[in-house]
Amino acid sequence: MMESFYRRMRKRFDVLMEEEQPAGGGWDFGTENRRSYDGRVPIPPPLVFANDVSGIIETIRGSKVNTFGGIDPRRLIWPIDRPQALKLLETFITDGLPHFGTYQDAMTVRAGRFSTAVFRSH
Repeated sequence: MMESFYRRMRKRFDVLMEEEQPAGGGWDFGTENRRSYDGRVPIPPPLVFANDVSGIIETIRGSKVNTFGGIDPRRLIWPIDRPQALKLLETFITDGLPHFGTYQDAMTVRAGRFSTAVFRSH
């Protein structure tokens, strides 16, 4: 359990504190944040990008850097610059954050795919 760590950090950095007491009256709301996904809230579609990073992949391979896993270098789905990162953040704040606490650890199988952390930004 991370509760003792979170408690120390909240006190140390004065995060969500009201003097020496936790704001809202509780240190840990983990039990409320561990609900199973029940389908009541639609899963927001992930924001993905289609970045061509072929040149970077060629450089990595040409340098003989060991890597693991694989990607389609013509369609990297993750943001690669500040505007894309800000768009992803905005999407998460709008679509994911309102339900993040409730479902932050939820997992589900949807459309034949396994999804973790349903309301985390993808």
